[in-house]
Amino acid sequence: MADNDSDQEKTEEATPRRKKRPAKRAGAPFPRVKHLLLLLGGVIGLYSMGKMLYDQLGR
Repeated sequence: MADNDSDQEKTEEATPRRKKRPAKRAGAPFPRVKHLLLLLGGVIGLYSMGKMLYDQLGR
């Protein structure tokens, strides 16, 4: 039944809208910027809370 989907041929061509969609969703335009901001936020958070965390955990 649906086991051999990859072996079956498509019955209809994809519409232009459907062809565009994967290209638009291929990836984030700036994935490294998101990662950099997340890392920077973590570093700033640890830096600002570091002394308090050290004092609480050091007891």
